[in-house]
Amino acid sequence: MNELLRIGTSEMIVLHNGQDREAWIKSRNQGVGASEVAMLFDCGYSESSKLDLYARKIETEGLPPFEETEPILWGKLLEDAIICELAKRAELGAESEGWQRNKCLLGNAAYPHLIATPDGMTSDCEPIEVKNICHMPHKEEWNDGEIPLKYQLQLQTQMAVMGATRGIFGALMFGGRLVWNWFDRDDVLIAEIRNRAIDFWGHVERREPPESNGSKSAHDAAFALSSTIPPVEFFHGEIEQYLLDWEAGKEEEKLANAAAKKAKAKHCAAADALTLKMGSARHAITTTGWAFEKSIKERAGFYVNPSRTEKLNIEPPKGLR
Repeated sequence: MNELLRIGTSEMIVLHNGQDREAWIKSRNQGVGASEVAMLFDCGYSESSKLDLYARKIETEGLPPFEETEPILWGKLLEDAIICELAKRAELGAESEGWQRNKCLLGNAAYPHLIATPDGMTSDCEPIEVKNICHMPHKEEWNDGEIPLKYQLQLQTQMAVMGATRGIFGALMFGGRLVWNWFDRDDVLIAEIRNRAIDFWGHVERREPPESNGSKSAHDAAFALSSTIPPVEFFHGEIEQYLLDWEAGKEEEKLANAAAKKAKAKHCAAADALTLKMGSARHAITTTGWAFEKSIKERAGFYVNPSRTEKLNIEPPKGLR
């Protein structure tokens, strides 16, 4: 397709119009998508990896297919409602006048390895990106209204591709609250995104797999890629560092598991001591704000053996959480 799209001073390349999803997915192999950039910073979605991204860009066979999970399904179903409400709250004006939805896969000659499909765009060619957040975020995410780095990278990539000076991001949190804000273009971050995309695409062009990050997706990609490589004989000297890393990693894992087991035993022993201190009381509090509650969880035995779990829930004072 590769048609030029001009909006104001922005000039983009339309790589695909988004009408055929399978063809659109295949077109994404022309570069690194805005939602994929986080993988280059090792902060992508759960179980993502550069090695898996590489394997998919070169269309390696045998990779696990992407599954449309419940969160993905609801994200698609709710996207129109979220973007319409975001446009209303941001006072973007009427659809087709102040803003519009977007399905096109866009590129930019100034960023040859970056591509983007923003959910929408304003009349000033600013990206609009929305999310449906239905999983509990990590504690370090959404701190003081700051969106997680993976979403910042996505929005900044969209700004780079679209030549925008700002973009708007909105997230529906657990179906009950819309969090949104405008974000300015960060040229320093965009330069780093561009450099990492160039480095990654060099691996694609050379057919040189990037390093694994040890995730399941990287593990699956390694096995799929290995089936495309002719069998070779290697010598100890060639793989010595890998062997040293494997042994060191195994020992570190062993020590970490032992430490975790010891810490859990210490944690549980303290809870047991507190349970005994409470006697037959179900609830207890301290003058400093600690709260204790004995809970009982029972499980019916339809398909598994019935069980009963008793637990002491401990809530520290707010300042210690």
